[in-house]
Amino acid sequence: LSGAVEELLTTDIVKVMNTNFLGAVSACQAVIPFMREHRKGKIINISCSLANTAPAFNSIYSASKKALETFTIALRKEIEPLKIEVASVCLPTCKTNFTENRIKQDSTNKAYRYRISNDIGRLEYAEQTGSLPENIAEELYRISNKKTFGSHTLTIKGKSRIGAFFSKLVTKK
Repeated sequence: LSGAVEELLTTDIVKVMNTNFLGAVSACQAVIPFMREHRKGKIINISCSLANTAPAFNSIYSASKKALETFTIALRKEIEPLKIEVASVCLPTCKTNFTENRIKQDSTNKAYRYRISNDIGRLEYAEQTGSLPENIAEELYRISNKKTFGSHTLTIKGKSRIGAFFSKLVTKK
């Protein structure tokens, strides 16, 4: 979901939060009883660099991933005594069909139109030239087989530098 906050549809916002945050919470609720009973298990929640860089016109997506990261930290503290490992894995920009499936709220407001096109265009370029899904899957497999995660947030380095790019944008006045 991308666009100016004032122009986003509430139904689209709910879809993103349901998918990226509540979907993961529901999955955790489903597996924790089984893991608790066996006193072991690993939960990996998927996040991305946009949770921390929060680029303009991606506020809801970024917020959904930040909510998931915060949930992961609290859940880790909650179920750590049960011998269940929990971590959030921050993925690099990945070459998938994410760009084509993005819900775009095109602006008719001239205050946003150029900036949305420019900023989202850069993000889409990074998505189209990002890391291969196979490489990310291999790294996720490696992480899942670690004895312990060691940290509540793990990062997979990718070929894209979009996180650094958006970090610079966020700090510009």
